[in-house]
Amino acid sequence: MAEIQTKSIYMTSEILVNSDGRILHADKAFCDIFSCKHPDATINSIVLDFIAEEFRHTVVNAFIDTFYGKQEGKLYEVQMLDSAGTALDVTINFFPIKASLGEKATLLIRRKLV
Repeated sequence: MAEIQTKSIYMTSEILVNSDGRILHADKAFCDIFSCKHPDATINSIVLDFIAEEFRHTVVNAFIDTFYGKQEGKLYEVQMLDSAGTALDVTINFFPIKASLGEKATLLIRRKLV
């Protein structure tokens, strides 16, 4: 009998953060991944509050590299926390955005579902 191959399914979210690490915009997928009530509820939240303690140093360094080292798009495997504090394995990457009202970055978050 032939072995059935399953493809991985990912959910991807895109959020906008400022150089202080605050969420300026989150999409619906962010709430689907992290079980929040509404994307607007996350505005002004600090991104690090969603990162598991043991991965915060990695995310801070990625953030610094994006804003100051201009190393964009590097993929990081980290654990983030949903609204109940449950750790979720995700991959993230930051991309800086040039803006007139201060520096910003897009943070892409991918969570494997299957």
